[in-house]
Amino acid sequence: MHFRGILSFSWYLMIMISGVHATSAPPDTLDATIRGFSGDKVILAGMYGEKPSLVDTATPDTAGHFIFLFSTERLPGIYRLILGKELFLDLIYNQENIRLETHISGLYDSLVIRESVENRLYIDFLRERNMWHRKMELMIPMVDYYPRDDPFYKEILIQFERVQQSFAGYISRQTEDHPEAYVTRIIRLYRPLYIDPEMPPSGRNPYIREHFFDNVGFTDVELIRSNAYTTLVIDYLSLYSNPSLGREELEASFQDAVQVIMDHASVNPVIYDFVVEYLVGGFRKFQFDKVLDYISEHYAPEHCDDGQQATDLETRLRKYADLAIGRTAPDISVPDTSGAVVRLSETGSKYTLVVFWASWCPHCMESVPEIGNIYLGQKEKQWEVMAVSLDSDENEWRQAARLQDYGWLSCCDLKGWNSPAAQNYNVYATPTMFLVDSDLTILAKPITIPELRSALLTYGLAD
Repeated sequence: MHFRGILSFSWYLMIMISGVHATSAPPDTLDATIRGFSGDKVILAGMYGEKPSLVDTATPDTAGHFIFLFSTERLPGIYRLILGKELFLDLIYNQENIRLETHISGLYDSLVIRESVENRLYIDFLRERNMWHRKMELMIPMVDYYPRDDPFYKEILIQFERVQQSFAGYISRQTEDHPEAYVTRIIRLYRPLYIDPEMPPSGRNPYIREHFFDNVGFTDVELIRSNAYTTLVIDYLSLYSNPSLGREELEASFQDAVQVIMDHASVNPVIYDFVVEYLVGGFRKFQFDKVLDYISEHYAPEHCDDGQQATDLETRLRKYADLAIGRTAPDISVPDTSGAVVRLSETGSKYTLVVFWASWCPHCMESVPEIGNIYLGQKEKQWEVMAVSLDSDENEWRQAARLQDYGWLSCCDLKGWNSPAAQNYNVYATPTMFLVDSDLTILAKPITIPELRSALLTYGLAD
């Protein structure tokens, strides 16, 4: 994926995680009983980092029992049962039935997973990790402050080692015993960093800062449909938070943290984008303007930077909010290969996929043919493609358009990143996709080809 300028973000950006009931297999079920629940509705949401997006709703019976149906085409990830304000239960769906029971007064403490290997492993992991955190929080002050000349101090050191070894062994066993599970992809990110019990307290935080990401790989794009990466980012930022710092000092400290985070996240462009979006949204929420300026200045990859730095981050963030799913997309008017002006609002199709691409983008030249194959595979033409090139060289665009001739609407105004269409759609990466209906309502903003297929399935536009 190629990026341009700052990768802006609205904290309210949501991802559509969906599918339809498959005809070749019965739908999977989420069968839940939440005793003591008195609400009239339960919401099922898919997760994009920390942000939920509506999937379905259900009305529980008087015993707190309800059922959701999953298509086997639905993408794996964390799904959230929202029961009220700040009252929710996170689960993993990965193409299996889920059956659970719990009580509203202790959703996790009372939780019993009757069916679902993934969720038994997930809940067990959450409990083990919480217990490890509690033990470490209690033992670190003992290691730091207990009299070292007391005989009991040696026992403290032994127990400190055991706590670390026990959790590390647990992580190893889970990843080895269940290598193909979605939850394993989350668990392996949390392999603990070993802390020498005799390390001076003053050196512990710098050591953890330096080695925090030693066991973390920012490579698994499927995990953006969970809170795995965002939780790690928050955990790392907390190492730089200090109540004794003034606001300017704190912002400077967070800039150091952002540099480390983004250096590690840069290995994957999709996850890079995801992490930048999350950071910008979080720092915007707390009005840390200097950190936002730092991100805008430093975290647009050089190979795609058009030389312009963002001058109004708030405007860019508002554009993302205006382009959220369910909002009305801006109309597009761009000349096609014959010179005739093509308007998005006049494609004559009930659904249109807008694809921003460019001939100089290697990822586009891989992805566009895949989109073309899906487009040509329609049994009956139900959706159109408006391929908007961000080329500025006419010959290069026309040559690439001839190679990518799928009979769809191919257009370009030769203004590159300065194209009004690109600016109106807040496009800073290629390829970028928007699925809209005839009213220009944004239905989906798929990032990958699998997510495009899922979006098309949702609206009955693919088999």
